[in-house]
Amino acid sequence: MTSGDVIRAALRAMGVLAAGETMPSADGETGLEAMQMIVGSWAAEGLMVPYETEEALDLTAGTASYTIGSGETWDSIKPERVLGAFVRDSSGYDYPVRVVSEPEYRAHTDKTMQSRPYELYYRPGNTTGTVYLYPTPDDSTEDLYLVSLKTLTEPTGLTTTLAMPRPWDAALKWALVAELAPEYGVQLDQVMASRAISTKRAVKRLTAAQRQAPATLEVAAMTGSRLGCYDIYSDS
Repeated sequence: MTSGDVIRAALRAMGVLAAGETMPSADGETGLEAMQMIVGSWAAEGLMVPYETEEALDLTAGTASYTIGSGETWDSIKPERVLGAFVRDSSGYDYPVRVVSEPEYRAHTDKTMQSRPYELYYRPGNTTGTVYLYPTPDDSTEDLYLVSLKTLTEPTGLTTTLAMPRPWDAALKWALVAELAPEYGVQLDQVMASRAISTKRAVKRLTAAQRQAPATLEVAAMTGSRLGCYDIYSDS
């Protein structure tokens, strides 16, 4: 789902767009501006919009820890939580990497041992995070594929991918309805207002639950190039 998809859904709910109708570019820009204001407002409330992403990161032989964040060794948005990982070799074969807790990582007495990593511990900070791998990588031609949960800082365009869990896309949709209705001369009825309030309450509860959850998650099962992760939303 993209930013444009959520905006189109909001305009349909308001009756501004018919099903299947192409969204005019002006409406897309208006919706994007409103979405950026909503995301910024929620961030000020401590209500961050999460999205799941997979990215390939370079490994360096002999280097066991990597900082991730803007301008860091891995120059990318800092993950809030690592959901899973695997190493891909130069032939395209994948090898599972288990996400472990800090005590599990510290239990390894010889952290200088070099081989293909099979465990990962992630420590998030305020603006950056650090990934610790065990064993220490021994092959710079291999990449680490990291599946993580990050926070959306601001959608930059209509094609920005929003890989969010369902409670969040619904909350954004109905928040957009409430924000845009006056601009389009649409009367915000009781159903629209109720959905805007209830969906935002749902993501507030979800955010609170995530903050109380452990900082790391175990990878349940990974076979070949298929990655199996614990789903914090469905508890499966």
